[in-house]
Amino acid sequence: MSAPHPLVEQASALMDLERYDGARALLARRLGEEPTDVDGWVYLAGCHLSVRECEEVLTATGEVLALAPEDFDAHHMRTYALRRLGRPEEALAEAQETVRIDPQRWKGFAALSEALGAGSRAGPRRSTRRRPPYGSNRTRSARTTRCGRPRR
Repeated sequence: MSAPHPLVEQASALMDLERYDGARALLARRLGEEPTDVDGWVYLAGCHLSVRECEEVLTATGEVLALAPEDFDAHHMRTYALRRLGRPEEALAEAQETVRIDPQRWKGFAALSEALGAGSRAGPRRSTRRRPPYGSNRTRSARTTRCGRPRR
């Protein structure tokens, strides 16, 4: 496996700084020079996913999969894009493919879990019961009382 092209590395650094427009410009330049650069397409899809441009994610990952059908990252990003587009059956199929490609990576199982949940309900499930944050004074004092701390 070769190192990414310098323009792709620069785009990655810009993405880390959440400067997606600059990253997209560099990636467009790179893909104009070399349209078969899988890393360039993957990073471009990542840019689009970061700003929720889901149709563009599908386009970029489609290019990746035409060049490298077993690319884990492309299938993984497609899972989330399809979920956001309201296509749970397709998202589930992509998540299953992600796990099949590399069953040792936890990201695939996380995507599969979320895709399975997306098909059963419209949105994320939220608890209606409010709990104190872990480690709050109330939780700590209750814990020390239960542990048999001597009373004065």
